[in-house]
Amino acid sequence: MDKIKLIIVDNSQVFREGLERMLEVEPSIEVLHTCAVVQADFLQLSKQQPDVMIICIKLGECNGTEAIAQIHELSPQTNMIALCDSDSDVECISAIQAGAKACISRNIAFENLVKVISLVADGEFIISSVMAGMLLEEFKFLEHVKDATHMKNTGVLSNRENAVLNLVAEGFTNREIATMLFISEQTVKVHLRNIMGKLCAHTREHAVALMRGKGWR
Repeated sequence: MDKIKLIIVDNSQVFREGLERMLEVEPSIEVLHTCAVVQADFLQLSKQQPDVMIICIKLGECNGTEAIAQIHELSPQTNMIALCDSDSDVECISAIQAGAKACISRNIAFENLVKVISLVADGEFIISSVMAGMLLEEFKFLEHVKDATHMKNTGVLSNRENAVLNLVAEGFTNREIATMLFISEQTVKVHLRNIMGKLCAHTREHAVALMRGKGWR
């Protein structure tokens, strides 16, 4: 039986090298390479033709979701696992949309991680119950946006949505934005979904870039 060829992309040297050492005892997995990726490395990574790549969502020099999308385009046969700080993070949805077949958190048990790698290598999608609920809500939201385009201009942000996006542009987290605007963190996430839907943006960073491109401050 051929070994699963794996690449680990994470900006934490301790995490990626520690995981590599742990996987050395797994006879079914071979770690080809570990790195803190920069955009110039995407083509080189895809040329190694890994079966699976684990990619951190929050990379230092580029957005992890964008990295997943670019590698998915360069190497569609590679199955990708998004590494998130939490399986309830809205970024997990963006990772799935970009081409990831699974989202896992850093606190996943090692034996479960091995199972996920094996299943994803076989082309399976791994979605937690939390993620399944989020995806269902996302589908409902997309249907709502689709219907709304027939009734109004969805490219115009409300005052509250502009306030949220301004704080995103300044680098604040959802929790910090919720505190500053005296709203719940869940409400912040709803505003962000509305913003990304109106702007046809894939990520919050993409939404900021699109509005700046329109001369927004």
